[in-house]
Amino acid sequence: MLEFIKKIPGLRSGIGRRFILYILLFSSVITFVGTGLQLYLDYDRDVELIHSSLRQVQSSYLHSITNSLWVTDDELLHIQLEGIMRLPDMQFIEVRKGTEVLQAIGTPQSESIIEQTIPLVYDYNGQDVHLGELHVVASLKGVYARILDRVLVILGIQTIKTFLVSLFIFIIFYLLVGKHIFYMASFVESIRFESMEQPLHLDRKPNTKKPDELDRLSTAFNRMRENLARDITEKKLAEEQINAALKEKEILLREIHHRVKNNMQVITSLLSLQSDTIKDQQYADMFRESQERIRSMALIHETLYQSEDFANIDFDGYLWALINNLFISYGINPEIISMKIKTNDLSLALDYAIPCGLIINELVSNCLKHAFPDEREGEIQIVLQEISENEIELTVSDNGMGIPEEFDFGTTESLGLDLVKVLAEHQLGGRIEMNGTGGTRFSIRFMVKPEKARI
Repeated sequence: MLEFIKKIPGLRSGIGRRFILYILLFSSVITFVGTGLQLYLDYDRDVELIHSSLRQVQSSYLHSITNSLWVTDDELLHIQLEGIMRLPDMQFIEVRKGTEVLQAIGTPQSESIIEQTIPLVYDYNGQDVHLGELHVVASLKGVYARILDRVLVILGIQTIKTFLVSLFIFIIFYLLVGKHIFYMASFVESIRFESMEQPLHLDRKPNTKKPDELDRLSTAFNRMRENLARDITEKKLAEEQINAALKEKEILLREIHHRVKNNMQVITSLLSLQSDTIKDQQYADMFRESQERIRSMALIHETLYQSEDFANIDFDGYLWALINNLFISYGINPEIISMKIKTNDLSLALDYAIPCGLIINELVSNCLKHAFPDEREGEIQIVLQEISENEIELTVSDNGMGIPEEFDFGTTESLGLDLVKVLAEHQLGGRIEMNGTGGTRFSIRFMVKPEKARI
């Protein structure tokens, strides 16, 4: 029996212990209430017995005691008092006349007593003669002692009974309900998608006519398992369809970027062929600048075509490719004019990447054409950084000869700088600042939507 109880998993868990504790507490409360009521009734009955004894003294002994006093038969009086003392819980009896004690028996007691004083009157020729008083004292200590004995016996028996009943209820509950709940918990913990087809079977005989709570719970769980398996299968099919659609869109986007890049390269080639027929160097330079602008946009589409992420541009790789094209186009020796690029691993969405690429193309082209004359050595820096939440700063600077003090950026007639201003203020929605001291520095700050830039 003890080995079986030790193997019950519910006794080792919080619920099992609480279940037994609640049964014991409830049974104990009922036991204490029932025991208290029983003891009260016993106490009331014992006190009533004492009062009954006092009434018996009046009805059975009072006449004979009065006669003994009248004839002054002390021996008979003593025998009668001893008879009263044999009644239950009698403690002390005395016969007195005024302050004189005529005869007494027993031990006086002042606490936990019930006492009664009865006048002794003798009828002599129709006249009442007062002979004295009979003072009877009954002790409650015997009542208390018997109640205490009953308390110990009742509590001992009730405690053992309560424990055995509680344990029996718990074992029956475990056999009927608890072990099946533990099995269901283990079954749920071990279930996997591959084993969703396996139904839950409890180790009990199901009642198909009148299913109980466990039968309904098992049936409901199996229905939930079937619904869950169906939902998971449908979800997997939906995911496969979505992935297939995304793959198709990815291929389509890649093809679009590839074709846009090719079309821009065709335009660049046409401009190159056209520029070869132009004798005026000014117009030839204008065609070349247009080629570089188109090439900067084509390079973005080429970068997206080669990228796994169509939403954002790897700006660091894009800038190095753009600068390399500009150095080749203008015939710049990288050992004379060095390049530093710092993008802090920042990526930009296509909406921001194209205007930023065009701005950098114009500003770097200006640096290569005007900042370092006569093969002067120098350095160009491009910095792209997030200066606050969703705010980007693009800086293009050089340590070349700078810009004259009388130069007004707002009224310049340069197409390239006009293009930079329009792109910065209208397309990016930002603000542009220029500093021509100790070289030239352009700083553009603009806000981006949270999904348009990421690190």
